[in-house]
Amino acid sequence: MEADGEGGEDCDFVGEVEDSCSSKTLLPDESARWFHGYIGHREAENRLLAHGKSGAFLIQSKYNDSNLYLSYFHKGTVLHLPITVICGHYFLADRQFRSLTHLVTYFTKSPQSPLVEPFPPPHEIVLKNRRRIALLPYKALKGTDELSFFKGDFLIELQEVSADWIWATLEGRKESGLVPVALTALLDEVSDPTQLPYYHEGDISTLAHRLIRAGKDSFLLRKSSNGENFVIMVNIGMQIAKVLVERRAEGGYLVGGRIFLKVSDVVDRYERTEISDGCQLLYPHIRDKASDYAELKVSNLTRMNSHSSCPQPIASVSALMKTREWKKWKSCFLMLSDANGSQLYLFDSTTRTKPKIIVNLCFCTVLKLDESVFLRDDCVQLVVHGIESNSIYLAFTRRSAFFQWFSHLKWRSLGLRNPNALYVPYSNSKMRCYKPFNFIEIALSTYRSCTLKADVRYIASVVVNGYKLCSTKCRSASPNSSQIIFDAVFFLEWIPIPSEAGSCTIQLVIHSVSNNKKPRIFDSSPVYKLSDSDEDHLSLKGTGDESAFCFEAHRYRITVLPEAHYSSFHALLSAHDFALCQWTSEMLSTLERTVFCRSLIATFLKELTTLVRMVATVVDEHLNSTSAEVLFRSDSFCTTLISSALRMIAFGTVKERLIEILSRIANGFDEGESELDEFLEILKNLIPKLPPAFFAVLSTVADRTALAFPNKPHLRRRSVSAFFFLRFINPLVLFFESSSSTSNILRKFVRIIQNAINEATSLRYSSETSSNSVHILVEILDLLSSQPSQSQVLILRNEYYNYNHADYLAILSFFVSMVLSASSDDDDNNNALQDLPSTDRYECPVRETEVVLNLLQNHANHFIAGHGSISP
Repeated sequence: MEADGEGGEDCDFVGEVEDSCSSKTLLPDESARWFHGYIGHREAENRLLAHGKSGAFLIQSKYNDSNLYLSYFHKGTVLHLPITVICGHYFLADRQFRSLTHLVTYFTKSPQSPLVEPFPPPHEIVLKNRRRIALLPYKALKGTDELSFFKGDFLIELQEVSADWIWATLEGRKESGLVPVALTALLDEVSDPTQLPYYHEGDISTLAHRLIRAGKDSFLLRKSSNGENFVIMVNIGMQIAKVLVERRAEGGYLVGGRIFLKVSDVVDRYERTEISDGCQLLYPHIRDKASDYAELKVSNLTRMNSHSSCPQPIASVSALMKTREWKKWKSCFLMLSDANGSQLYLFDSTTRTKPKIIVNLCFCTVLKLDESVFLRDDCVQLVVHGIESNSIYLAFTRRSAFFQWFSHLKWRSLGLRNPNALYVPYSNSKMRCYKPFNFIEIALSTYRSCTLKADVRYIASVVVNGYKLCSTKCRSASPNSSQIIFDAVFFLEWIPIPSEAGSCTIQLVIHSVSNNKKPRIFDSSPVYKLSDSDEDHLSLKGTGDESAFCFEAHRYRITVLPEAHYSSFHALLSAHDFALCQWTSEMLSTLERTVFCRSLIATFLKELTTLVRMVATVVDEHLNSTSAEVLFRSDSFCTTLISSALRMIAFGTVKERLIEILSRIANGFDEGESELDEFLEILKNLIPKLPPAFFAVLSTVADRTALAFPNKPHLRRRSVSAFFFLRFINPLVLFFESSSSTSNILRKFVRIIQNAINEATSLRYSSETSSNSVHILVEILDLLSSQPSQSQVLILRNEYYNYNHADYLAILSFFVSMVLSASSDDDDNNNALQDLPSTDRYECPVRETEVVLNLLQNHANHFIAGHGSISP
């Protein structure tokens, strides 16, 4: 049945129909006041909901969809009705119409129709057909009309949806959707070949090496040797082929006897046709000052055979555990299983078949403990919620194991309460979603009390949500004063938000320590509450006027997304010689910079070549702005980054090997050379057993220093000593301070080491007259700066791969966003910003940063609102 719609003339249509029954969708003229073009259901819903008028409607389309869609707002919701197009006619609600104008007129005048008035598009609809190229990868948000793509993909722009988004389709494929325009570059209007994203400069061998790593069918454009023409280099599998693109005097370019108007037209043709030996131009290698970006891939856990009573384990590791804070660490063996809900099996050893403890992780809360609690930086506290809440403390001897297992436990521990049956299996994949965490930065200045004693030492602890997460070192009351000066700062990470209440509580506790007895509670502060709100940043201050404690605390809330969503941000970090990392770090406080650098190292540890390149870039930048006299002495992004790398890679390993000798030294040091020689010999024998990444970092520092100061060879050793001894070994030695007497002994020992280092790294060193300790130090420094070679690093197995890097990318994006926001707002209260030149303060060196961060924030808001739930 054909309905005769009243009123209105037939509108014009885009395109022509080859036959009367073509299945091709005919789109109305862009001037139609109800046609919104290619926007998809989600964007249509957003527009109609924002308009908020019942009966408002629009018509929209999807690319490669033979139907149009009538979307209308009715009774608080948006409905989408498909308009079927057959033989140039339109079918809706069992009625047939000759044109969309007839269809719209009929339903707006029908008394039974909910359609009242058309909702016009926000701007003129202009349908386009332009080619773009993706400059960065992008992961679409699940449940939206967004389109996922990889770096180098070709896109066809169909329509501008807003100032920031376009509707596009992947060239040669059917997928289409919303694309952030800032992550792409227009190709059709680029006439200068040097402005194309895949144009590169550099020597031929370097460019060929990039294509080898990029893989078959990858290509790039460079100038020819005479500088007049261009050459397309393409990876054809076994070798790199070169295709001459000759510039014609009368205009255009000549390739293989064919004339092309633009170089991009050459790529367009040979993307579909072979250019050489069965090879096509499929994957453009995008220009970047940094080296190639490898797409993020979520590591798959390798399933192992079942061990004893643990069904289908997915991970296992040897670790240390204890059930009380004051008890000694005991060896244990951990296994993780998801067969009956997420369960953790704890065995006394690998040979035992019966587990000592089985923990249902859904009823647990996992907390990351600051290194000040147990003098270890690899500890977690597993709080089991049952009839009584119990805690299990776990420590991991390898940093890679800590990364992997903290990620496993964090995402499986839901913090649920089950007072009736502690070990009832519970599994709900929807609850294991990516969620926000609290991070707290706290600075404790002083504590005042008139009852302090001069012969007693005191420790201050920070208790968050009822659990101790960090402690200060032992301090005594100031002479003739009723206060203790702590001057301690902490950054507490990954604090779960309680399921029953979003508020975060903080309490400060003072313990007294005397005569090697167990610490006793001396005093405590009130419980302060950082109430839950929509704000990502809340502050709290306690002053001596109202409390015995003088402190300041800031709470930050960070949402972690699936790792693939950070692909664009990950690419920005290494782009332009890590300019974004350096710019961000210089604007952070000392503590924030340390956390930022730790997260950077955790992100790039799985890519040793990228890590080495980052170290080389940062060291070169530092050497250009410093003199030999103060080499690596001041605190900067360079020194913080490299110190963080060394600590994360080998601090735990070295500490375990030096415990015995340092304990003996702390109990009595005679200032002779015998104990110093013994300590250095143990250290020298330990060095060959350190991870290859440790050598890669230090040898890179030494090599870059030698290149910067070719006439001062002794600076090679000094650069290594500045990091290995000054910022790695010396803090490790002072880790064993337990009282004022041991503190004085260890500090004296550190000064003796430093005096020997000064001689070993200066022109005064002599193989004949220097002491034996100095000779050993020279051997240590030469060992550290000479191995392994970079080629060895490339082939060595990297153990830092099997953990969730999204955790650390989330922290990095938070700091970059904070700095970008502060620099944009000209925050006069930010001291770090005030110290910078105005050009550095305001201008972010990577222009895509703000766009990428806004996209991440939109995705985070989507997950927080409960629209998406993704298991890690």
